[in-house]
Amino acid sequence: MYVRTSGNPFTIIQRTGLLQLLILAVAFTMTTFDHEILDEYFEVPTFVVTILGTALAFFIGFINNQAYDRWWEARKIWGAFVNDSRNFGHMIEAYLGAPAGVSEAEVDTIKTRFVHRHIAFLYATVAMLRSLPDKDYEAYLTEDELTELRNHSHIPNGIALMQRRELDRCEKLEYLEGFRLIALNGMLNNFFDDIGRAERIKSTVFPIGHVYLTRFCLWLFLILLPMALADMFGYWAVLFTWVLGMVYIFTFSVGQALVNPFSNGPSDTPMSTITRNIERNLLEVRGEENIPPPLEPVGGVVAM
Repeated sequence: MYVRTSGNPFTIIQRTGLLQLLILAVAFTMTTFDHEILDEYFEVPTFVVTILGTALAFFIGFINNQAYDRWWEARKIWGAFVNDSRNFGHMIEAYLGAPAGVSEAEVDTIKTRFVHRHIAFLYATVAMLRSLPDKDYEAYLTEDELTELRNHSHIPNGIALMQRRELDRCEKLEYLEGFRLIALNGMLNNFFDDIGRAERIKSTVFPIGHVYLTRFCLWLFLILLPMALADMFGYWAVLFTWVLGMVYIFTFSVGQALVNPFSNGPSDTPMSTITRNIERNLLEVRGEENIPPPLEPVGGVVAM
């Protein structure tokens, strides 16, 4: 995700160089076609291009609004992960206690396992949402837990099942009383709700018809615009078409960059950075010493 508020215009020009050349080529070709061939038979009415451009602006605005809604919902989901994870870490630290005959060291080990499994849960969720083979979560799981996970196609689900079973065991051994068990189970329910919302965004394809229709109208606009302007401005129509075309295409491209907030691009939800921050917070609560450093932005972009 971008974290700086200003960008380098030369970077934009560099990244869209081929597209700008294509627009210039289309504008020059259609202007020449209008001057050399079409002018003798037909003149493209200006009002047709005006109406098409207005409709196109509405299409792009609608798509961009829907794309931003998807992106913002994804960001809210990971904001909920932050809050719920911190609460979960605090609850584990405060709620679990040693009954008579049990050492504090044994309970501390159980607390650490809860925290480590939750960190593994978050890393597994990131890998699942991005459809990547990342195995960062394995560093926080024991060999027995990794062996058990081989039977699960949904890794976060398998890790959450371990947490549930461990909570039940703690309640039976009187490390945890009933009302506190209910509160911790409620936190696990929140995590599952968050994953479900994220999976809904990932599995729901953005309406392809809207995108294709807008794309078709966009290029139709770029074809007709120089033909309508050529009669008034001659070959200056190429320049005007290039300027207007880039405005429309840039605006459309901004929305398309937000459609899939879990695709690991520079405009996506920074799940890796968020997970690293949660990891640091939970390890600090446990008082551990080997805490990884935060992921710093590189070139104005935080690690996805």
